[in-house]
Amino acid sequence: MRTSLLVLVALTVAACAAEREHLDSGSDGVTVLCDPSACGPALGMPNQICADGSTGGPTGRCVEHAGGQCGWEIRECPSRVRCGTEAGRECHGGFVCVDLPGDGCTFPTDAGCDGVCVAPVFCGGIAAIRCPDGRACVDDPRDECAPPSGADCGGLCAP
Repeated sequence: MRTSLLVLVALTVAACAAEREHLDSGSDGVTVLCDPSACGPALGMPNQICADGSTGGPTGRCVEHAGGQCGWEIRECPSRVRCGTEAGRECHGGFVCVDLPGDGCTFPTDAGCDGVCVAPVFCGGIAAIRCPDGRACVDDPRDECAPPSGADCGGLCAP
């Protein structure tokens, strides 16, 4: 009986070890993949196109988190993606390259000045719409006016 129990425990440990796969994830170190059954049902949350053109949201990978718990991996979008001539990149997925307030230069008018990719959230205009979360209203480079050059001139919210 005791031998049967030891064999059962050994097989269980071996099966659990086989459920995890170590992957080299580059600068992060090692990512340990778990069996999807260890994470439960898929999250069902949507993915999003990040300002740098990458995809944010659930990756579909069940990974081991700190503390040894397995859970679904969620990729966060980079908070600020530089764009413009100097950065050598454009914005993707409907994002717009605008001036980054407080960086000491004005994109796109100042030579050597980059912008930042933002979702096109309208602000300003005749209704004086404010930006959420303390963001600043900056010029929308897609139109022919720049705030505050007219009461009907709107902008976009920037970090």
